[in-house]
Amino acid sequence: MGVPPDPASDTRSLSSRLCVSRSFYDLEFRNQIGRHVRMESLTSAVVNESDFQAAHENVQRQLKLFAELGVPVGSDAVILDFGCGKGNTVYAYRKLGYKAFGVDIELRSSFFEQLLRQEGLCTPDEEIFRSITTDDHAIPFDADSFDYVVSSVVFEHVQDYSRALSEIRRVLKQGGKSFHSFPSRYTLVEPHVHVPFATVIRNYAYLYLWFSTLGRTQLKGRSVKEAASSSSAFLKNSTNYLTKKQIVQHVNTHFGNIEFVGKQLWKNSTGRYKILYDLLSKFGFIKAVPLAAFLHSAFGRRSIFFVK
Repeated sequence: MGVPPDPASDTRSLSSRLCVSRSFYDLEFRNQIGRHVRMESLTSAVVNESDFQAAHENVQRQLKLFAELGVPVGSDAVILDFGCGKGNTVYAYRKLGYKAFGVDIELRSSFFEQLLRQEGLCTPDEEIFRSITTDDHAIPFDADSFDYVVSSVVFEHVQDYSRALSEIRRVLKQGGKSFHSFPSRYTLVEPHVHVPFATVIRNYAYLYLWFSTLGRTQLKGRSVKEAASSSSAFLKNSTNYLTKKQIVQHVNTHFGNIEFVGKQLWKNSTGRYKILYDLLSKFGFIKAVPLAAFLHSAFGRRSIFFVK
């Protein structure tokens, strides 16, 4: 596998690499997506075209963000996707020439692991995806293994912040960087059960009221009781929305530093956030960006950065 030039030594390399990657995703994937997606019958996770594009855009944001923060990802960087899910982000990083790995409690990455091997993006003996142990929640890699640890929409599921951050610190090299983006405690609509204010109000009675009135279109064949019961159980057992103060306390305990980087993420994002940032800039309201980013962080998504 060819190694791309180091972005730290060539300011154009990151931009050039992302442009080449976008061309690949827009053209080759559209031509071959049918062949790839037919492989999904071999896996437990459903894969579609949006998984490829979403991962590509996610990696773009992360690479541009690190460059914006003055810590560009070098060509020899080793990256861990914490909570890798299907493995599409790991695949997107490897398509760009980076040495990326993924961990999760429940691996659903067989499709992308097979694709990585078919395309020669890893060595035959590389264990790209590994399971986090459920007894002690250890990350199954040696200490000081990674230059970067990243995650997207994962930390709202972490039940033991202290243990997770302790393990991230252990596997990061000295000076290693970590970036995580996840829904805020006060996001207006809980992103998994799609119920307003359910990040905070998660009791059965509230959910029953929602599904029996404004949320009836979300039932999809379930009874109101079934929808309320399953949503309440999921929220209580599989989510953990902390306040900003609690997040800061946990991260500072293990790293001694934390930066909320919503503004920088907006600047280097795509879609509606990028459009809003560009509009504010174009019409002379650039000073409003920090306030908009603050509101989005409080009521939308937290984006945190810290260094070992």
